Amino acid sequence: MYINYPMIESYQHLDTLPDPLFLERSILAHFERGKWYKSQVRGTFVEKRVEFPEKLYEILMDRFHVEDEQKCQSCVMELLSLSTNELLEEKITGILQNIVTDAHLKTAKYQILNLIDKMGYVNENKSYWQFTREMFQQIILHNICKGYKLQEQKYEENANYRELYDKLDFVKILLYQNKESRDVTTGRIWVLNTAVLFVAEYNFALVGK
Repeated sequence: MYINYPMIESYQHLDTLPDPLFLERSILAHFERGKWYKSQVRGTFVEKRVEFPEKLYEILMDRFHVEDEQKCQSCVMELLSLSTNELLEEKITGILQNIVTDAHLKTAKYQILNLIDKMGYVNENKSYWQFTREMFQQIILHNICKGYKLQEQKYEENANYRELYDKLDFVKILLYQNKESRDVTTGRIWVLNTAVLFVAEYNFALVGK
């Protein structure tokens, strides 16, 4: 059974990738409610990437009054599959003109173009899917290293990720987290997400290392 510290949103608690500060990231154990922690990770670049498809969908449905949900979903999938800056504006126009009215097409095109540019995946000649997959690969590796460090109280620089993963003992990690968080005033919870490690358990080759 996977336990996430302090909760499932901990997979978003990275400031950049790679994030050298993640190994030492913790929060006070007496944080009041889950809403508080969720507010701490809200707006991170991880959250923005994960929620990007839904944001595109909501913009098209709510702001540009697309009524056909299936066509809207298909449009979003096409936008997320774009993987190059070459003729990007024209490609976006071609995708949108099938569902957005002429009155809204120009505004929608430039807004979507700006959002995709900010997200950055086409700037790296990658689709959103490839871009996000590589992000999650790094998140998984960060959590493998963090879990091992908490378990063994040491960090093995340049270690083999697969070997570190195979050495993880989630019971030991749980016992250490319980010990560290026991004091109601000074106790800390080390930020760690173990749910993402199911990918490594299923097929470590998917982690990309």
